[in-house]
Amino acid sequence: MKNKKGVEFIGGHTINILIAILVLIVLVYLGVQLYNLILKQDEKLKYAENTLELIIDVINAVEDKADKVILNPEAWYLLYFDSQKPKQCGNRNCLCICENNGAEGCNKKGVCKNMDKEIELGTDLGYVSFRDVPLTLVFINEEGVIKINREESEDTQRILEELLEKQVYSDKNLREFILDYVDEEDEKKKTEKRKKIIGFIDNYLENIDLLSLFGLKLEEISWSFQVREYKDVDPIFYLRYFREGYDSHKMISSSVLKLDENKIIELYFYEGELSSSGRIGVSDGP
Repeated sequence: MKNKKGVEFIGGHTINILIAILVLIVLVYLGVQLYNLILKQDEKLKYAENTLELIIDVINAVEDKADKVILNPEAWYLLYFDSQKPKQCGNRNCLCICENNGAEGCNKKGVCKNMDKEIELGTDLGYVSFRDVPLTLVFINEEGVIKINREESEDTQRILEELLEKQVYSDKNLREFILDYVDEEDEKKKTEKRKKIIGFIDNYLENIDLLSLFGLKLEEISWSFQVREYKDVDPIFYLRYFREGYDSHKMISSSVLKLDENKIIELYFYEGELSSSGRIGVSDGP
């Protein structure tokens, strides 16, 4: 009887030890993941600081026109504030690189430097997005005002303009149809409208002469088309044609236009072989 109790005690004790070891392993794993996440966030802030210093050096040196390749932080924003400034700017105008658009975005995570020179960013968007880095920033000094924008392709700009303005469905062009799709509340109608938009964009991009534009065949190119709110990185409408390894593709051309007062539309082309995975329409919105 005593031996039986002893065996039961040893067996129960062993199970408790194993459970404790498993819990310890899980805690160590979670601790490592949390540590890596903190390091990654700190790393992006460091990238932002270094990139902002590089940009300011170009601003101070440019006499006519200059350009600079930007490598990181990916998907952050370059912003200039002369009103409604982030807290770290005080009462002075400032240039910032932040994880999210707007002063509140910079208050949450970003770096800023006070600026004495007048800065204009982007076209009429009011910021420059670091989506799809590496990218090239172009700096133009116009009578002391420094204009900064992404290097955009004139060909892609034309394609995007034609896409938006060309008549698609009887009395509506693509711009109007996308806005109509975004505002649609009936999910069934929304799905049908989405299919029509995807079909039109597919057909248009498949039938333009990509070889003469980029020196590449259709099967050598990936592309993405998206609509999103100014202050939100998540797309409202997203269509892309790519293969696995899409993130490692080399961007060869891009263009961004205003869709209306609150939304922008983006078109990107990448060099990369397409696979049978083909065209993917991502779910609407975040």
